[in-house]
Amino acid sequence: SQWGNASGNLFWDDGDSIDSIETKTYNYLEFSLTNAVSNQ
Repeated sequence: SQWGNASGNLFWDDGDSIDSIETKTYNYLEFSLTNAVSNQ
C-alpha cells in the first residue's frame, strides 16, 4: 500500500481590512489528511 499525508493551515480574511486580526474578522483553518491506497 501507499500512504499520503498532508497538513497545513489557512488564514483567510476579506483582503481589504487592515485590522482583521484585532477585530477577529477572519477564518483560520488547520488541517491534516491521511490516505492509504492499496495496489492489489
